[in-house]
Amino acid sequence: VYPSKLRGTEVVSAEVQTLKGKKIGAAFSKKVHQGDHLTLTSSFAKPALWSAEFPNLYQVLVTLKDGKGTLHQVKQKFGFRTVELRKNDGLYVNGAKIILKGSNRHSFWPETGRTLSHGVHTMDANLMKEMNMNAVRMSHYPPDQDFLDVCDSIGLYVLDELTGWQAKYDTEVGKKLVKELVVRDVNHPSIIFWDNGNEGGWNTELDNEYKLYDPQNRTVIHPWEKFNGTDTKHYPDYNGIVKTSATGQEVFFTTEFMHGLYDGGAGAALDDFWSEMLKHPHAGGGFIWAFIDEAVIRTDKNNIYDSDGNHGADGIVGPHREKEASFFTIKEIWSPVYVAPISMETFAGTIPLENRYSFTNLNQCTFKWKLVNFPKAGDKATQSVDKFTANLKAPDLKPGEKGNLQLALPADWNKSDALYLTAYGPDKKEIFCWSWQINEKLLLPPVINGLSKSPK
Repeated sequence: VYPSKLRGTEVVSAEVQTLKGKKIGAAFSKKVHQGDHLTLTSSFAKPALWSAEFPNLYQVLVTLKDGKGTLHQVKQKFGFRTVELRKNDGLYVNGAKIILKGSNRHSFWPETGRTLSHGVHTMDANLMKEMNMNAVRMSHYPPDQDFLDVCDSIGLYVLDELTGWQAKYDTEVGKKLVKELVVRDVNHPSIIFWDNGNEGGWNTELDNEYKLYDPQNRTVIHPWEKFNGTDTKHYPDYNGIVKTSATGQEVFFTTEFMHGLYDGGAGAALDDFWSEMLKHPHAGGGFIWAFIDEAVIRTDKNNIYDSDGNHGADGIVGPHREKEASFFTIKEIWSPVYVAPISMETFAGTIPLENRYSFTNLNQCTFKWKLVNFPKAGDKATQSVDKFTANLKAPDLKPGEKGNLQLALPADWNKSDALYLTAYGPDKKEIFCWSWQINEKLLLPPVINGLSKSPK
């Protein structure tokens, strides 16, 4: 708590509540003393823990009093959780190992530039969750506080970053900015790292400043550098990933990779890279560059989208958050329910699964499947026809465990055109819908046959 302009006779008290205002535990207080801040502490038995999968939140009511009564009150949401960077091991939240699946987000909207609304913040966070992301990096400046509130409530791990790009602040200015950053954002449970600059813009004299204002003493990282037990190298090529996975000792999570422009699309080759990254014994995940195409509407040029040529067109979604092809690729590859490849030629109803959640048992999820036929050429209908639909009992698989789904196939199942399997999370939202072609019918065989004939 950072009070100011007080006499020294006041008392600061705190009361933890549910979001509905129910009191949790006894209130606790501390008398104001000399110094720029004071820390209030208490203990609570078995609170509901916060994580990206289960973002349980509480609120604290902080009251400033003197002998005459209440002077001021402020209410703030927070969450109970632990974060550990275990060197030569991995990243842990509440004692469970996690893998960061995220993107780098610039604050941008075509009509308003860097001035964003609550609706845009919520839209962005929901799109990330829809892609099965669990994390976001604030590149390269702290976001609006409202976006951090959204991340707290929806469940996204955050890398909060000192403003800058590739040049460091001098120490005098940097110390002031670090204090402003940490004091403002310290109580957000979503924040798990402090980024001290970006890509060479690190003033190492600031590294120990963060803990002065952070009771949690979160790990400070240098994005793009091996530092504090982390390896966050930017844009490693595939061979570099293979080498790092084989020999790297640090917890490895690249804070920029799979550049949406220069790597040909954020989803391009992601499956190959991600599969290799997960082999790293100290894998921590990665952050794709970038979340959105940054383009501004030029009212002086007939409302064209201006992204400075191709410099800003490097997103997974478009300027107005249009879903591009990589969106769906990422959604499948980063699904916490992993479905192994299967062949319809030998398929007998068994679908291998792996639980890639950190806290969720797959028995908390829901599965549905169906067999469909597609309209034939010349048909007036354009929609597929469901031949058979069924719900599946979700298997009891803890995080990291593998098992199977068993489909009770009808006798004529192989006469259908396709099989669909859809998984839904504990929040009843779709995780992903997988599809497999069953009948490999030739398209327009007369035309194809005609084209294959040699000219006379």
